[in-house]
Amino acid sequence: MTPTSNEPTLRHSRDYVIRRCADGDVDRVADFHAERTGPADAEDFRLVARDPAAGAAWSAIAIHEPTGDVAASLTLLDERVRVGSVDVPAGQVEMVASARAHQGRGLVRALMSWSERESLRRGHLVQPMVGIPYFYRRFGYVYAAPLAGWVTMADDLSSNAPTGTPATSRATVRRAVHGDARSIREVIRLDQAPCDVAMTPSEACLGWMIERSGTEAWVAELDGRIVAFGRTLPAEEGAAVGDLFAGAADDAWTLAQAVRRPGLRVQVRPSTSTGRELRTLVGQPADAELDWLYVRIPDLVALLEHLRPELQRRLEQAELAVVPDRLLISSYRSHVVASIDNGRLGSFRGGGPLQAPLSEGGAGIPPDVWAALLFGPHGAVGLEQRHPDVLLGEIRDVMGALFPPMRSDVVTFYMT
Repeated sequence: MTPTSNEPTLRHSRDYVIRRCADGDVDRVADFHAERTGPADAEDFRLVARDPAAGAAWSAIAIHEPTGDVAASLTLLDERVRVGSVDVPAGQVEMVASARAHQGRGLVRALMSWSERESLRRGHLVQPMVGIPYFYRRFGYVYAAPLAGWVTMADDLSSNAPTGTPATSRATVRRAVHGDARSIREVIRLDQAPCDVAMTPSEACLGWMIERSGTEAWVAELDGRIVAFGRTLPAEEGAAVGDLFAGAADDAWTLAQAVRRPGLRVQVRPSTSTGRELRTLVGQPADAELDWLYVRIPDLVALLEHLRPELQRRLEQAELAVVPDRLLISSYRSHVVASIDNGRLGSFRGGGPLQAPLSEGGAGIPPDVWAALLFGPHGAVGLEQRHPDVLLGEIRDVMGALFPPMRSDVVTFYMT
């Protein structure tokens, strides 16, 4: 959805306004990022803002009117999240920064409010993010699912493999170039096939990931075909290879060997095909080292309605002996309901507060648990064991079938 040219500038306080970034702002916003967080972040902003696939209008800025300085900035990227068989439009906040001289004035909160409105305008039904600990919980995000973790490998990689090093791949490793984006995306997509929830970067985003200097992108190539992808940090930032995807573990291993340095850390993505094989070779990341996915759900009824084909598929596969004639789930301050007629799930509708859902033949899921229910590893039954206010009642079997444990994998612009 294209931004309109007459969007209002929002007054934040006497000295600050919030508005959409314009093409003429790009250089000074990039300079702001360079001063605040470094030249690589300035380059990242320019890559997105100068690309016709995105543009400056994907960002918002806070301006200090007395000086005209950029005081804070935020960018909202368009993404797609696959949930089972359904593609969900998503918006991901990145490149958030505020000038030290202007902190403590609520500017990031104002920009996050802008991103919420902008996300709704673009039709996003979910907002995933990998961000700094706790901070984004202040804006309605919750931790929903564990993602990748890191394992430090021995300098002799073969000593990491308890059953021996995989057969040597014939693939050759080289730096990725912009024209590789489509092939890389296919490698990632296929490797994520076993995942119940997956976010695969767009070709445009992969192009930015390849071109940015904050990480180095690599591919393994066999017979003219890209068979593996990974990213490393610049040498001065440490030895690490992440976002490792491949058609076979041998090819991923070959890429890791080609970029190895002393003390190499390898990112293990437990839900991908390659990640599961690598885990047996390099070890299991400690739970404390796992990255977690933040998720915000702006409109629960709209998201559930969008996911209805996937929920219907799960209901049919479960072959339950008893199916109620309706699905009622209360978030206590509000509720959702859908009819079930001869095994067919009807449209979701929203309603008001419902404090005692079990007495109505329904279930209770508090608002801050919905993201974990839809995207997390525990499913409805596991969450009931962990949260005293998750109550499944007499529809426990149906809730377990509709909301099973999810295996998630998300690739973001920044290597986490």
